[in-house]
Amino acid sequence: MNKHIDLGRITLKVFQKSPFTLKKLDIGRYAKRRSRGIVFNTEVYQIDDIGQVSIMRLKALMGLIKMESAIFTVKNKDVPLFNIDWIRAFGKETMICELYDVQLSPYPEDKLAEFQAIADRDASLENYIYDKDKPHWYDNILYPCSYHKISGRDFLRLTQASISYMKTFVRQLQETEECNREEKQAKISEYTEALFASDGPAVITVKKNFGEEDARKMIVELLYGC
Repeated sequence: MNKHIDLGRITLKVFQKSPFTLKKLDIGRYAKRRSRGIVFNTEVYQIDDIGQVSIMRLKALMGLIKMESAIFTVKNKDVPLFNIDWIRAFGKETMICELYDVQLSPYPEDKLAEFQAIADRDASLENYIYDKDKPHWYDNILYPCSYHKISGRDFLRLTQASISYMKTFVRQLQETEECNREEKQAKISEYTEALFASDGPAVITVKKNFGEEDARKMIVELLYGC
């Protein structure tokens, strides 16, 4: 199987070519946690004074299941909340690039169209839909231009799509004016609390293995900066 290109390394490279500066934060014992065969690694970087990007790596079942996430939470520029998730499980790879409406004002259609153009390039790939017959708590805030694809062979296309989404997001971040930090923080916190309460697969796994208190620290505080 093709070797996965590390999301953390990609993130650092994209920011190196931008005007933003990343500063790695010391998160102590939460940088690496282990429980019941699950290894959970976390890195958190401050993006100047505007927000953070966190990198999460999870490995389970002796490496048969791997997941990496890059989470961009920007608190004083009016851009969406942006997540990238890569999952390898039992011979298939899934790439998810999601944009969530947590702005104070509507996000410009021309900016959303840039992401849609990236998604359209991979229209021939199989769509990944989680619990497709059930409603999700985030359905009304997930932008349709998000990317959900699964493949057993087209690893490079999945990876290139994630890089294109990230580069586009960082460029748009440069172009976006500042907004009220407290109001934007409240919108992000609303999203994060709903995520934590939803008990999706990843949240359940962390709660089950590390307990409610540590799970809140790991997900709400560290991954999303709330």
